[in-house]
Amino acid sequence: MIFLLPIFTKVFDLLLGLIFGAIITTAIIRLSGRHLENVNLEQYLLNKIKKAVGKKRMFLSEFVLKRDIKLFNVNTIVYVGYSKDVITPKFNRRHIYFFDISGPTWLDRIISRPGGYDISGRFDLLIPNWAKDKEFFIPTNYQFIDLDNNGKDELLLEFTCTFVDRLSKSFLIFYENKNEWDYIKPPDLHESLDKFNEFKGTYIYQEEYEMELNSTTEKFVAYSNGGFYFFGRFDLKREYNLFVSIPINEGEATLSPHRRIFLMFRFTAYKFVLDENWNHGKPLLSKIAKKQYSEDEIDSIIINGYKKQQIGNVRFYKGPLFGRLKDFNG
Repeated sequence: MIFLLPIFTKVFDLLLGLIFGAIITTAIIRLSGRHLENVNLEQYLLNKIKKAVGKKRMFLSEFVLKRDIKLFNVNTIVYVGYSKDVITPKFNRRHIYFFDISGPTWLDRIISRPGGYDISGRFDLLIPNWAKDKEFFIPTNYQFIDLDNNGKDELLLEFTCTFVDRLSKSFLIFYENKNEWDYIKPPDLHESLDKFNEFKGTYIYQEEYEMELNSTTEKFVAYSNGGFYFFGRFDLKREYNLFVSIPINEGEATLSPHRRIFLMFRFTAYKFVLDENWNHGKPLLSKIAKKQYSEDEIDSIIINGYKKQQIGNVRFYKGPLFGRLKDFNG
C-alpha cells in the first residue's frame, strides 16, 4: 500500500488543482463583468454608460431598444437617457448609446463564451440653460425603416420639446458604418430656401440646437409652431422621401395662422436633398394662412407637386438617375 501513496498524492493534487482552477475561472468570469445574462447584462451595460459619462455625472435611463436590427451586427442594443452633474439641480444632457457585441477575448475563447458588448456609438444632446430638462427633447417615437432601400434598416429616433407656447419636433437617423454608428440629422431648411431668390431670408419657425460627438459640437434643427414632417416612399422603386411643412412669420403673432412652405426631400447617399422630381425641385408656398391642414389637403399638395412633372399621364423625371430631361412647366 505504501507504494500507492505517491499515486494517491498526485491524484489528490490534480483534483485540488482542478477545483481551485474552476473557482478561479468562475471568479474571473464574474469579476470581468462579461457574464451577460438577464439582469447582469443590463447592469453591465449601465456600468459602461456610467463610466463613459464620468464619475461626476449621474445617468438615468429612459428606455432601451433590444430589437434585432438588420445591420452588420444583429444584436445591437440602444440606451436612451439623460444625465446631470451631481452638484447641479437639473439634467442638462440627453444621451443615446449604441452597444454591439465585441470580439471575444482570450478568456472567452478558452471557455467558449461569446464576447461582451462595447459602445459602438455615443450621441449627446445638449440641453440649453434656459430650457427645463423635463420638456427638452423628450423621446417620443422610434422606427426601424430601410430609408435607402438597400435591405438594411436605419433607426429613426424622434424627439419633442414641450415649451409653454409651442411644440418643437426633431429627429435623428442612425445607421451602421464600418462597425460603428453614424447619424443623419434633419435638413436645415434655411440652407434649402436660400438657394432660391424668392425665399432667401424668409423667417421660418426652425430652431437650432447642439449635439456633442467626441470632441466636436454639431448643429441640428427642430421644426416648431406647427411645423411637421413625415417619411414616405411615394415611388416604390426609389428611396424614401421626407416631406416637411414649416410656417413662416410675416409679422403675425406667434400663435396666429401662418402661411407655410412645403418642401420635398429625397434620401440619397445618407443625406437629404431637394427632390428635383417634385415641383421642379423647388419649395412650394401656400397662398393663405392656416393653423392646420387635413390629411386630404396634405395629400393634395403632394400629388400636385408631382403633377408639375407630368404631361397627361406621363411623368417626366429629372436628375442623374433618369438623365437630364427638359423641365416641363405643366
